[in-house]
Amino acid sequence: MISELRVAYPKGSEDALESKCTPQFSTLSEGDDSQWTAFTKFMVQYFCFLRDVNIQNLLDTYNLLSELVQ
Repeated sequence: MISELRVAYPKGSEDALESKCTPQFSTLSEGDDSQWTAFTKFMVQYFCFLRDVNIQNLLDTYNLLSELVQ
């Protein structure tokens, strides 16, 4: 999954990744998709974290996790 993210959605293509995720989550709601907007954004950030994380560099990992939980 991580290698697919790196190939299909390299760094800088977060908008394309969000465009891919939005329809998937909006189909779960019945009319009011405002509740899924925040979840979609979180999932995009989570996928970006998975794509960009380098566990060899703990400071970068910490910074990425901090961005994710905000």
